Amino acid sequence: MYMRLSEYLIENEEAAVEIGASRNASGGSAAGKLACTPYRLVYADPNGVTDISLKGINSIEYTGEKYPSEYLAWGIFSLFVGIGIAVVYELLPQIEAVPNPVLYATILVPVGIGTTLLIQAYFMKQESLEVNTANDTFKFYSGEGGLAEIAHTVRGYEMKN
Repeated sequence: MYMRLSEYLIENEEAAVEIGASRNASGGSAAGKLACTPYRLVYADPNGVTDISLKGINSIEYTGEKYPSEYLAWGIFSLFVGIGIAVVYELLPQIEAVPNPVLYATILVPVGIGTTLLIQAYFMKQESLEVNTANDTFKFYSGEGGLAEIAHTVRGYEMKN
């Protein structure tokens, strides 16, 4: 059963910042909640809970909103394949023997796939936060914003202690 973040935090422990986040860049896994308390960074999702002591965090790397690179790369590649087929058709007179419906499908399928991937990448724009400890590196993603605030809160608590 999925443990909610509020169930995991101890009595009288309040999360200064809490946002929806995921550990998967493509958003394929179920999203969870990432929260920062005065003593720890807690991430809870259907797979379990990750608890990181603020004293154990060596560095934090925040990256602002960007498009998922794999979608952009494959989208642009598919567009160029479709355009390349059209250019080759225009340059080689032997290809004129190919029936037009087959040729149009050969051009439109990669162009359609590329366009679809680029549109999907636009809607999957997200920011990331990498938290490095002595033992492990944790990477969190969010499309709703707030990871920068988590990073600032962690460093604020670090300065107080």
